[in-house]
Amino acid sequence: MKHILIIFSIFIFSLTYISCSRSSDSSKSSDSCTSSSSSSVSSITNNGSVLTGDNIGSCGTSNSQLSKSVTLTLQTSHSDISLGTPYVGRDSSTSETIYWSIPVNNTSSINSHCFIKLYTISFYDSSNTLLTVNSSSYLDGSIKKLSSSGYTNTCLSPNGNGYVSGIEIISNVYTNVSKIVVGYIDTSSSELYDSDLSVIPQSYQTSGTYNDPVIKVTNQTSIKTKLEFSIIYLLDSNNNPIMWSYLSDVDIESNSSLDLNKSLMFDGSVSKIHVFLDLDVYSSSRTIKRNESCNGTRDEKLSCYKDKRNNNIEQIRMEWN
Repeated sequence: MKHILIIFSIFIFSLTYISCSRSSDSSKSSDSCTSSSSSSVSSITNNGSVLTGDNIGSCGTSNSQLSKSVTLTLQTSHSDISLGTPYVGRDSSTSETIYWSIPVNNTSSINSHCFIKLYTISFYDSSNTLLTVNSSSYLDGSIKKLSSSGYTNTCLSPNGNGYVSGIEIISNVYTNVSKIVVGYIDTSSSELYDSDLSVIPQSYQTSGTYNDPVIKVTNQTSIKTKLEFSIIYLLDSNNNPIMWSYLSDVDIESNSSLDLNKSLMFDGSVSKIHVFLDLDVYSSSRTIKRNESCNGTRDEKLSCYKDKRNNNIEQIRMEWN
């Protein structure tokens, strides 16, 4: 009987140890993997929304090893546009290429702004040594129609928010960067009209080893629409933009839905994304075959796409003026 009690005690201890070990592992994994009990859509504009759903990413690495916040200095302030805390991210713990994002808010309750652009975006280390400079980058925001023709997704309605982002490919930049300095903010606020195009991200599912998102979007108008240079921001549990990537170019028929597939190869995990679609009418003469003209590594291609997007917006702005 005594031996039976001893064996039973060992069995109970083993169960307790296994239970605690599993609980500890679960707690540890929760530091790098977010989760959501249900899907939702919020912050809806005429070309974007925030989607919450299943985990995106492989869950192999803690987000704290893949992204970090840095300090921001804006040298010349703007009366209506404010900047939030920047984040720099990377797709794996061995990469030094940074995907940076700066939240942008329109603090005005009455004024809309378009062609929102940050100039002279400088990156510094903790010793105030300049690492690199990005000359300028346009906002990802909501859509407005130009007075002449064409559309731009560089706009913020009153109290609206968006992001300015970019990519820097230099040695040790992720490890060393600690501060971003922005020279000034430029915008336009005249001769802009509400868009007659509206394509809304509705939800997403995940697939593959990296739990990549498959995003359902719906064209809510009777106009066949072209989606170009659309972008997805990965948000952590505190809604910080810790990574971004482009979505494929595609056409969407009037009053219809389709799925946008995106291979992120992200080693962390998020359960919330902010999607911005760049819209134009299908018959537009501004057709950009970016996939055919950008080559190199994945980082180099994304950098090329970003440059093309900024150059395209600059061309549209010049034609508009």
